[in-house]
Amino acid sequence: MPLPSNSQSTIDTIVDLAERIARSAPDCAPIAMQIIDLARDLGGQPDQGLIQDALDAEISADTFSDVETQNAASAVAKALRD
Repeated sequence: MPLPSNSQSTIDTIVDLAERIARSAPDCAPIAMQIIDLARDLGGQPDQGLIQDALDAEISADTFSDVETQNAASAVAKALRD
């Protein structure tokens, strides 16, 4: 699920600060990179496979065929990216 714009802005600021720390204190670069990775994970969106698994778990098996579930997951993933 996309984060509200202010949350994404906060994540972007965290990444920027961690990058500045890594440049100004090279011995802290590994920890700064961990911070960057964690911040980026917060802003990540679920992939199509995760969406499809959620649909499979929530919708009864006789509601959608496998192809329909895959198409629905694809549409949801595309909507989240856009």
